[in-house]
Amino acid sequence: MGIRWNDLSLYQQSLAEESPASPRAQILRASHRLEPEVIEQRNFAVEAKSRGWRTVWHRTDKRSTANRGCPDFIVGAKSTTWWIEFKRPGEALRPDQAAFKKELAQNGIQMHVVFSAIEAVALIEQ
Repeated sequence: MGIRWNDLSLYQQSLAEESPASPRAQILRASHRLEPEVIEQRNFAVEAKSRGWRTVWHRTDKRSTANRGCPDFIVGAKSTTWWIEFKRPGEALRPDQAAFKKELAQNGIQMHVVFSAIEAVALIEQ
């Protein structure tokens, strides 16, 4: 009698894992509490790398040569290029980001705004 490991959800299994947790476990844990935007970005970068997706990450903690308003990630995955901006829940795009999104849309390209690493992974996996 008792609970089998496979009967536990991925989140429950992640809580039982010893440190360091797998990238999947880190993402699952982070989704259950509000995290700074950069933590979600790091979790996504780890998950994208583990899946073999090619990414360009325009980090905000380092000087960048990217155009103003460029989203946080440009991801090549599943024969598609994804433009992804991470925001905290309730946070809106800055004016330069909104302008960049509009310019992409005028060229038939969609820029996605996500609020967590899980949401970004799900967007690409759908």
